[in-house]
Amino acid sequence: REQKMNGVRCVVLFVVINVVMVCCAAGVVKKVLPFGDSNTQGGFLNQGSYRTELGLLLKGDYNPTSQQKYLVDFVGSQYAYGDHEGHSGWTSTGLSSIAPWVISNYEPDIILLLIGTNDFYFNATVEATITNVKALITEIYASDPKVTIIASTVTHIIPSRCAVYIMGPCPPNMEENIEAYNLQFPSLIADFTAQNKSIYMVDMPAEAGFTDDDYWTWGIHFNVTGYAKMAQVWAKHLSPLLDISN
Repeated sequence: REQKMNGVRCVVLFVVINVVMVCCAAGVVKKVLPFGDSNTQGGFLNQGSYRTELGLLLKGDYNPTSQQKYLVDFVGSQYAYGDHEGHSGWTSTGLSSIAPWVISNYEPDIILLLIGTNDFYFNATVEATITNVKALITEIYASDPKVTIIASTVTHIIPSRCAVYIMGPCPPNMEENIEAYNLQFPSLIADFTAQNKSIYMVDMPAEAGFTDDDYWTWGIHFNVTGYAKMAQVWAKHLSPLLDISN
């Protein structure tokens, strides 16, 4: 009788341990906020910008038997092929104006920040854009000091094609300013790293290896292949911060 009772106890203990192991293995779903302008919003040949491809990569849908599946949920007030906070035509100051509301409402764990193209499109100087992006990141951390930011440099444009952009020609010095800004971007990120903020830099143009064929008609947005390359870069930097689904 004592052995039988001990056996029952062992079975109960085994079940409890396994329940705990399953709960631990399940991990935590991380909320990711895609935050930026039209290259985050999408709506061109690739309706979901990089989010469509990134979602597939993180969910392991290309090779379910071998590719890891990550616990991730895109968040934001905008919806098209996944929640996001991408706003066509917006500058860094525009994002600053909504950052407290967005972070308070959606409580992201990780922010994918891609901004600056429209700052230069609307003739902001390199110095002003650095100041404004720094103010945006400061605003984000004021709203949530523990949030993680993966911040990207500005993607390049193709000046000859952007000169005939349907929304109005890109300024002649726009690409020059983007290049100068990107050179200073590591220093901007370092300022926040020195404050012990959780922030990582992505050099999107260099890491994605875009070619002219990856751009959409006017050389400022991307086509399906361009956004797919962008997704690969985001996934590389994002996946180490996510829990794996079992």
